[in-house]
Amino acid sequence: MVLDVVGELVKQFREGRGVTDAQRKRMTDSFDYFQLSNNARHSQLRFQIPLDIDMFREINEVIRKSPLAAKRIGEDWLPQNADVIRKRTDDDRWVTREDIRVLDDVCTRFMTRKFFPDAFIRINMTVNMIRMYDTIARECNLPYKIVFKGGVMMRLIILEFLHDLHVTVRHEAIDYLSQEQRAVGVSDFDFEIIPENRSQTPSETYRQVFANSLYLLWLRKYVEEGIIVKGHTESDKYDTTHHLMNTAWDYAESEYELRDMLQEEVDGLPSDHPLSGIHVDHVHIVHPERRPPQLEHRTRFDRRAPSTRENLFIFKRSSGMQQEVHVAPAYEVLRTLGVSKRLNEYLSPSMGSLYCTSNFHIGEHEQPAHGLSMVGNFHLSRIKHAFYMYYTTKDGKHRIDRLAGEVVDLSQSHYGSLDQRKQHMYHDHPSPWAEYPILEVPGQIIRSYTLPALLHDIQDVLHHGEEVPWRNRKVSKRLVRYCVVLIIVTYAQRISRTDKESAIRTLIAYIGDPARIRRERMRKTRVSHVNEFADHEHMSIKTHCTGGATCKDVRLYYGTMKKHLERLMEVMIRDRQAHMTLTNGIPLNAMFVGHSDQLVTNEAHRHVRCEFLRGRTP
Repeated sequence: MVLDVVGELVKQFREGRGVTDAQRKRMTDSFDYFQLSNNARHSQLRFQIPLDIDMFREINEVIRKSPLAAKRIGEDWLPQNADVIRKRTDDDRWVTREDIRVLDDVCTRFMTRKFFPDAFIRINMTVNMIRMYDTIARECNLPYKIVFKGGVMMRLIILEFLHDLHVTVRHEAIDYLSQEQRAVGVSDFDFEIIPENRSQTPSETYRQVFANSLYLLWLRKYVEEGIIVKGHTESDKYDTTHHLMNTAWDYAESEYELRDMLQEEVDGLPSDHPLSGIHVDHVHIVHPERRPPQLEHRTRFDRRAPSTRENLFIFKRSSGMQQEVHVAPAYEVLRTLGVSKRLNEYLSPSMGSLYCTSNFHIGEHEQPAHGLSMVGNFHLSRIKHAFYMYYTTKDGKHRIDRLAGEVVDLSQSHYGSLDQRKQHMYHDHPSPWAEYPILEVPGQIIRSYTLPALLHDIQDVLHHGEEVPWRNRKVSKRLVRYCVVLIIVTYAQRISRTDKESAIRTLIAYIGDPARIRRERMRKTRVSHVNEFADHEHMSIKTHCTGGATCKDVRLYYGTMKKHLERLMEVMIRDRQAHMTLTNGIPLNAMFVGHSDQLVTNEAHRHVRCEFLRGRTP
């Protein structure tokens, strides 16, 4: 009898009946209620870059005064005395940039694993990047903000959600998404510059892109010098108090590891791929103090080693009736813009391991790949790490090609009618950005997508990109992320948990029959995001699969989607049964990124199971 009374009181409390305003505030907005922004935790921000404010102001001033900086490079002006080359025909590589990108992705995974092996080093990099560009915007009175997006941010959000689950299901869910599905893997650091005025003139956009590419050159130089100065000793392994990255790993030993990773990727390539069947003989990780080996392999220009990577500007230039992609060294571009010789000689030279590229008008005038494709028009500056791959082809030729792993991406939309993807985002989400405080880093925030905007972004990649959803190059990883973010957004709605579960069940039943998806729309649920999810699937299959039969790969696509949603739904139901009520404050009250990330990063944490908390007997 007593237990029944207690159970009824608990039920009333969870349903919000008999709850005081103070209790409700504590449950739904715990970050503000407990004033965690003023917490006394030891900050996990181990290192702050010593920013060169005077140099930043000098860069801003020279770009502001340069008449060329407000005009389009390649069309309105060209760098003086530069060896402007046609990238398509004059690049020293055996394989095209598009065909070798799958191996660049492997290098990116390898590099993030080495340089950014744990949550705290990744926090270091993310917060320092935001701090740097926020400082520049404040000191130079620039009307924009920098936002963090991409795979690393998605990882943090997913892990934060999983961290709130009951312990009986939390570890299992993390294992499923990390080990089995690789949905929370680490990638490069992806940032975007967002102007306050989205209708600003192209001249203002060009000035911002040029200036921000120069600031990125400054950061690249700082990081590369740190790699050399810090060295690679065991005593530095966990010391990020004087640097942004972990440098305590052996290059020679790691080259074998990267070689095996590349060979595994090559072995999975389709038979018609230009690199299918090759044998990766050796990989050289470029470092200013390491010389590449002299083997019998040759580059396309018959060199024993590729030339050192330069910092480059990449742009389009009209040639007859078409545009061709051209490149020019950063030194010549900066000199033509009016940058002083002293500043140019500081920013432009590369020591070979890290280099910057600044690419203008990506996606401009591209033809949509299919009926639902949306093209973009944006500018992209990157910090990359150079690698050389020595390999033998199927017919016995010994070749060398350059690979690149990405460290930092910094993009900016050109806005206007040609950037359909960005227009679509702002049409559906006029304010798609939120600020996430970090418990371990007082006074610092991560500015990123809201959860609905994050779901929209994944949706656009799958349904409005260059490929149809079921043939997307990264469909496996993107599909599981798509499903888990949908679950997070659904459970963030301020409706009963019964309605949330009913909406997901309705969706699961709907996607179980691809013919039905093509034939009819799903009946509406109380969760608009679930309805939109289903509408996009209906739109895609109806557009791409004409006739009565379903497309090849479609059944696998929807079978995988159904499997993920069923597994995630099971987790959420078991969480409810364990009497763990999720806060209505999702999206995140605050990011406790260290603990959540370490559950995945640290093998010991990930595999420990507390039998007592699980209620099991030994």
